[in-house]
Amino acid sequence: MATRSLIAKQVGEDKFRTIYCHWDGYLEHNGKVLLEHYNTPEKLDELLGLGAISFLAPKVNPDPDKPHTYENPQEDVTRAYARDRGDEFRPAQELSYQELTDERSWADYVYVFGEDGKWRYAQPWQEDKSLKDLQEALYPPELTEEECPDVDDTEEPKMDM
Repeated sequence: MATRSLIAKQVGEDKFRTIYCHWDGYLEHNGKVLLEHYNTPEKLDELLGLGAISFLAPKVNPDPDKPHTYENPQEDVTRAYARDRGDEFRPAQELSYQELTDERSWADYVYVFGEDGKWRYAQPWQEDKSLKDLQEALYPPELTEEECPDVDDTEEPKMDM
């Protein structure tokens, strides 16, 4: 079953240039790939230029010297419906935040690259549709001793036998 997502770049106060992605939209895949490989406006613009995609991968474009098709893609290359399968081109759309997070979009996750250069995400099917920090969700900061004073990490765990 697909985990659909929308990938967006904020281009104004309430304007988001957005494409659809069909597969693996959960944080541990699309979230991680976006955070690690599409972390500049230029790289994201290249991705958005593909229009609707089936599967997000670290690379936008295949090696032109190697075969690449929808059915037999190159490893680590994003699969785009128009480029790789010959579907009608569905370009990035400009949406408002309300449109982005409308649960009728069928998106499980919405990823937004903000004007500040940070990735955030929302889940349209949740009551709380606010944007959350993607970096913190994927890589939560470790708690300090002051934040978790009852933990003594010097003792060995005791096993009942």
